[in-house]
Amino acid sequence: MKNGEQINRSWLVYSQTKDVVFCFCCKLFCNSDIFLATAGFNDWRNLHQHLKEHETSKNHLRSLTNWIELSNRLRTGTTIDAVQQRQLNSEILRWQAVLERLLAIINFLAEQCLAFRGASDILYENNNGNFLKLVELLAKFDNVMAEHVRRVKDGEIHTHYLGKNTQNEIIELISNGVHNEILSNLKHAKYYSIIVDCTQDLSKTEQMSIVLRFLKIDENAEVKICKHFLEFIPVNETTGKALTDVILQRLEHYGIPLENMRGQGYDNGSNMRGRHAGVQQRILNLNNRAFFIPCHAHSLNLVVSDAAKSSKDAVSYFTTVQAIYNFFSASTHRWAVLKKHLEQKLTLKPLSQTRWESRIEDLSYDPSFRHEAETLAQKMMQFQFSCCTVIWHNILNQINLTSKVMQNRTIDISEAKMILNKTLEYLKKYHSDEGFEETVKEATTIAEDLDFEPTFAPQQFIRPRKKTRQFCYEAHDDPILDPHEWFRVECFYCILDVAITSTEERFCQLHGHCETFEFLYDIGNIKNQFSKEDLMKQCQDLHLALSTDNAADIDAVELYDELIALSELISPKTSPLKVLEFIARNDFFSPNTAIALRILLTLPVSVASDERSFSKLKLLKNYLRSTMTQNRMSGLALISIEFKTKLQSQKT
Repeated sequence: MKNGEQINRSWLVYSQTKDVVFCFCCKLFCNSDIFLATAGFNDWRNLHQHLKEHETSKNHLRSLTNWIELSNRLRTGTTIDAVQQRQLNSEILRWQAVLERLLAIINFLAEQCLAFRGASDILYENNNGNFLKLVELLAKFDNVMAEHVRRVKDGEIHTHYLGKNTQNEIIELISNGVHNEILSNLKHAKYYSIIVDCTQDLSKTEQMSIVLRFLKIDENAEVKICKHFLEFIPVNETTGKALTDVILQRLEHYGIPLENMRGQGYDNGSNMRGRHAGVQQRILNLNNRAFFIPCHAHSLNLVVSDAAKSSKDAVSYFTTVQAIYNFFSASTHRWAVLKKHLEQKLTLKPLSQTRWESRIEDLSYDPSFRHEAETLAQKMMQFQFSCCTVIWHNILNQINLTSKVMQNRTIDISEAKMILNKTLEYLKKYHSDEGFEETVKEATTIAEDLDFEPTFAPQQFIRPRKKTRQFCYEAHDDPILDPHEWFRVECFYCILDVAITSTEERFCQLHGHCETFEFLYDIGNIKNQFSKEDLMKQCQDLHLALSTDNAADIDAVELYDELIALSELISPKTSPLKVLEFIARNDFFSPNTAIALRILLTLPVSVASDERSFSKLKLLKNYLRSTMTQNRMSGLALISIEFKTKLQSQKT
């Protein structure tokens, strides 16, 4: 307008397919050969002048008047076909109600990981699947669904939205909504970590599970550590290069910037953690700020696995435990006898190669239990077996508790380091003469309850080979003849030596990352812990770790000043999560500290979230559903796993 105001031309519409503009009212009511009513207009250079001429023409004004009159009649229900219009609106509302109920049924089945289809796709037939059975059940109590089912049965309608194509479309729509909610939160958080693991499904397809970890700060300034499942991806090769290519392709597909990745969490497979050709190294070559942290729960399992192979007695012990399980599980009668004598509701389980800490449940038995098999009974009546039971009960009990804490969804690397240090301290304290004597004392109690002699059986003496000594001062390795001393040195200390050494070696990478961020663990007490020079050095080291050739996440000098100011406002022993909430709640100008804490809390600790997604995969793709398509399976898994996120996406 001449006065500078802008007024929208509501009658002007644009066609994306033809790349032209039309006059809406003229296209409906004008019979003249006008470009804006017939072929459209796309002379963009002269469009402004043409529109001014058109909107003042008689044909346009007449068509606009007709459209205004029709729209008013439609609104008041006074058109010539008002009855048909009301019927049309009623039919629209009916279909909306039907689709709402079908959506609720699909939601329910997806959340519970239940099968949809059966042998038949026809209503009121046997074995026609859970989806149609729920439709039939709802039709008994709901008038809308009852009317819809009647029309389908009587052949009044052919489009009923009860088929598999509709199911797939609705599943895809829901999963897309969940994806959009997750990606929206991720975009707001910026920094994220990726957690990846692979497993083989029932159809012998290798499935890669991708989980994203990032922070979410809500409107109440509450900080939440979020872990969200993204999807299952079938992979044909499990080499480091092939898996890296798949990960990068999916990140690009979802528009997730690789440069914002600050953490990688994988298991301890060589294709994932390899220093030269593993996934973590290939991604580090593209983004040196994507810190790799191996799964600490897997590392704990490997620690115990190493210890279990360190001694002949340890190997023999677990072989005996497996033999006991095989004996009882081979007969229902023997299993019933076992359950009868286990007053504490315990049971035997086969040995697990991937969850060593779970063997704590195999190590306790009732003293009144009498083994029917003479060979196993003789092995169990050996004092070495009782001592091994006490040793492994103590070790696995401690590691089992640590492993469960490690699998917490919200744990960060500072808490993980503290828990691991306590476990290591326990192992070192147990590695002592006092620890051995306490073990022997407990084993003696077991031996007395089972009524056998608490003495170590003598070891079979093997004459040692003579070794050529290069130096005269080399001492002879005298064999240990005392059975008590032999068990202490060759079994007890050997197991604990390997457990302690393996723990220190396998978690050195965690300690390296923790040292980088360690000065952020207790900001309230930072002045007492570090001198000004040391604190500045810590800030500079973190600045270098979070820098590339072209960019840096933080500024060392500004971070130093912010930490000094924050230490006056934060009480000692305040966790990084609470400090970040304090910064967000009070709008305190500490951007560098907030960024550093966000990255610290984003770093992963374990791949337990991927393991949980595999549990859903087993429920979804079972023997009867092994031919399910990949898109349908991944969508159903997302709906089931991300139940809370789905609810949030529906609200928005």
